[in-house]
Amino acid sequence: MFGTLSDDHRQGAELLPDDDDDLVEYTKLKRMSDKKYENDIKQLVLERKIKEALNLFFEIQKAYEVKPTHVMFTLLIGGCGRVGYTKMAFKLYRMMRDRGLEPTPATLTGLFNSCAESPFPEMGLDKAHKLYEQIKLKNWVPSNLTYHAMIKAFGKCGDLDMAFRVMDEMADAKHAITTETFAFLLMACISNKEAGFSLGLKVMRTMLWKKIRPSVYCYNLFLRTVPQTEGDASEKVFETTREAEALPFDEPQRTATSTSLATLPNLLSPSFEHTGEIVGLGEVTDPFHRLLMVGGVKGMMDHFRDMSVRPDSKTITMLLDCIPNNFDAEAELIAEADKIGAKLDVDFFNMLIKRRAFRREKETAKDTLSMMTARGLHPDVEAGLTVNEETWGTLVCNACFKGNFWFLLDLMGYAKRENILVSAAALRAIDKAIDRTRRALLRKERGKEVNFLSSAMESGFRQFCLVYEDWLKEVRVDTPRHPWEQYEPENLKKSAAELKAAAVALTTEQT
Repeated sequence: MFGTLSDDHRQGAELLPDDDDDLVEYTKLKRMSDKKYENDIKQLVLERKIKEALNLFFEIQKAYEVKPTHVMFTLLIGGCGRVGYTKMAFKLYRMMRDRGLEPTPATLTGLFNSCAESPFPEMGLDKAHKLYEQIKLKNWVPSNLTYHAMIKAFGKCGDLDMAFRVMDEMADAKHAITTETFAFLLMACISNKEAGFSLGLKVMRTMLWKKIRPSVYCYNLFLRTVPQTEGDASEKVFETTREAEALPFDEPQRTATSTSLATLPNLLSPSFEHTGEIVGLGEVTDPFHRLLMVGGVKGMMDHFRDMSVRPDSKTITMLLDCIPNNFDAEAELIAEADKIGAKLDVDFFNMLIKRRAFRREKETAKDTLSMMTARGLHPDVEAGLTVNEETWGTLVCNACFKGNFWFLLDLMGYAKRENILVSAAALRAIDKAIDRTRRALLRKERGKEVNFLSSAMESGFRQFCLVYEDWLKEVRVDTPRHPWEQYEPENLKKSAAELKAAAVALTTEQT
């Protein structure tokens, strides 16, 4: 009788789930050295396999009972920082502090990088401010790299004043202020869609005031701010020029650079003196107007010569994005590039072909191929490259903007055949084109004049409406997902028992 009771009791216990702290008989797991685990994590981080590195980190703690080292934490925080995984970077930082480990400058650099690259700027800025306050409270001493990461974090997250303040602290701490420092400030200006050009101009003027010669990389970053749309741009530019007036450059004198449109001062020139004469420009709304504020193409080339800087192919390609969209402006840019000795690459000519094709200038677009051949370049279509999602999306947006539904139908067919991933941006452009065309047709039915509506557009739209709904069901649509989902480690949520069992099973297979 007692034996039966004992058997029942044992059977009941077997039905109960195991607890993490149960003393279970496991095959003895072989632990590697801490150095080996550190090297494995480092290799995964270098390969940007952040999820795999985090999974390994949590596995060795739970399954192999490895005590994480300072190096492991710093490597992972740095890796999370590079990909903008802010949440995990600060989680690791808290784990590190809970274990009594003090952060090194490399740790702090990784944390600020995670703020700078965060897909959520408000969160990044909040974390950056709190970490900055903690550094002050604890009297931790940042390194040069940490200061740069701080500047990038505050700037890219929208607090450019704080970024300048950090640069001043950097100088007070006797750290060298270099072109790299200003490059991080210019990156911050690029991220500011409302006042990027004005702020970039301020950064460039400050660099010249400190007698630091900008590198071609800095000029390229600055030129990326020129095409951005600015709200109330004229006031921002005038404010920047008023600030520039106070900068103590050597031998100030009035200078002006001749352009094809007007004689304007070059605000990048170290010898520029603000006299109020540019107030008559009014709203500075277009990229080529903003480029004129720094001398236009010719003025920029003269400035490069004065600063002994040779523009590279990227510089010329970005200037192409800032000039008026016509043949004469493009020809002037190419001539100036040749004069200064800047080499043009395939990317430049690809953009040139795209501009001319969108203007429907087929002959000048074809002439571009001859120009490439004369320079020893070859169209990269010969490399067997195909249209990717981004290029396809750009073509769709252009077709929608022009109301070219026949071309849009061709693109839709291509996406279906080549299994192109259709982006949300492309679908938004299509929806806008549908709405705009329907409203135009409604106005036409009411007897109102509609200038842009042609017979080809109407027939194309009718055919488009017949196939659009079915097409949506047949193609792959890019569904937005959380930006951190790709880095989320499964082993964070798994229990020690699960990971030990998996490790034992793997060990058994290998033996």
